[in-house]
Amino acid sequence: MKKRFLSRLRNSESGNAPHAKRFAMPKLSTFFRRLSKDCGGNILMITAAALPLVMGSAGLATDTIQWTLWKRQLQRTADSAAIAGVYQRATDSGATSKVSTAVCHDISLNLHTNMSLLTPNPCTGGAPSFPADELNATNKVTVTLKVQQSLPFSSMFLSTPPTITATATAASVSAGGSACVEALATSGTGIYNNGNTTVK
Repeated sequence: MKKRFLSRLRNSESGNAPHAKRFAMPKLSTFFRRLSKDCGGNILMITAAALPLVMGSAGLATDTIQWTLWKRQLQRTADSAAIAGVYQRATDSGATSKVSTAVCHDISLNLHTNMSLLTPNPCTGGAPSFPADELNATNKVTVTLKVQQSLPFSSMFLSTPPTITATATAASVSAGGSACVEALATSGTGIYNNGNTTVK
């Protein structure tokens, strides 16, 4: 009786074991087939795939805004420095010996980029240029300024930061020439300007 009971127990275990193993460990191909048909979590996957593009666009936009700001500040400094150079030439009857000093002084007052200028520049021996006079434009002065500074996002892809350059040319315009400011008044005083050409 005992032997018959043990024999039945072994037969039942041997008959059920393959089924238990089959249910506990499904085939790997079946698992992936079901996974490919499952639509749950697709929004999360799309978001994860698009996140690098979104972050990259935000970083590039931030750096571009900063470059644009530096360009505007540098251009304003170059414009002011060129005008100061023209005033100095007009004071010295067209001489250019003191123009670099006047230009450098103006740069020290109006450079707001919080960065050092690349050399050469008017303050490090790089004198401004003096284009030839024209019919109604004399005492010309051209000033070129450059800055270079890396930014957090673009520095990951650019080994050398871009160089931002601003160039300005100013001149004395005689009566009848093409002025930068022109009054539209038909009578009386259209524009009143007072001062002198002394740069301090």
